[in-house]
Amino acid sequence: MRIGWVLATGLIALAVPFAAQAGNWKVEDGPPLRLALSYGDQGVDYRFACAGDHVTIVETGVTQLMDPGTGAKVSDAPGATMLPGAAVMGLYVDGRKIDLVPARATANTTKGWNLAIDMPLKDPTLQALRKTKSMSLMTTGWTGMVELGPDDRKVIGGFLDRCAGR
Repeated sequence: MRIGWVLATGLIALAVPFAAQAGNWKVEDGPPLRLALSYGDQGVDYRFACAGDHVTIVETGVTQLMDPGTGAKVSDAPGATMLPGAAVMGLYVDGRKIDLVPARATANTTKGWNLAIDMPLKDPTLQALRKTKSMSLMTTGWTGMVELGPDDRKVIGGFLDRCAGR
């Protein structure tokens, strides 16, 4: 199941801009090799991990999810149950169509949910992180827009190169 950009923009009304700083992006040697960004006071992290020919992408602490098919909201409280249609996520970069794909959802120990997807390392949207000025992991809930500067793109590009074995 893929939800196209038009539907996604109708669902995602809570995109909050956040100016990332190069010092916020951290590459962690593995295995697996990881790239992480923690931002804001929302307790949200973006985590990218090399996994062979793909990258596993996780957003932690996602809140305010809803099932687009029914309009039902997912509780952020510990012990809540995920609604099947609410567990979707997609990588957004400037000027590209976003595809929300089914995500693996686990309860976050503090609040909300952790959502995970896998993207092929050669995926054009993933590779576009090298040049984009903003990015986000879009969901059916709270979504932050991260502005990227040249230093951010250098860190991200280096991570993708190392994933590819360059």
